[in-house]
Amino acid sequence: MSTKVKERLSLLGIDTIHEERVDIDKEIEAYTGRYCDAAVGSLSDSEFRAIVERVKQRPRKKLVAELAA
Repeated sequence: MSTKVKERLSLLGIDTIHEERVDIDKEIEAYTGRYCDAAVGSLSDSEFRAIVERVKQRPRKKLVAELAA
C-alpha cells in the first residue's frame, strides 16, 4: 500500500478502510500507467478525488457478505 496515497488522503480529510486504499493504489496505477507513489503527486485534487469516489462507490465484498447473512 502506498504511503503517499495514505498521506494525501489524510491531508484531504478523506477516511478510507485498508481495502479501499489498496484499490485506490491500483486505480491510480491503471489511470496513470505508473507506480502509485510516483504518480499520486502528478494528479490534481479533482482527479485524485474522482478516483477515490469511484473506489468508495464499489460494493465491498465483506459488507455484501454480511448483509446477505
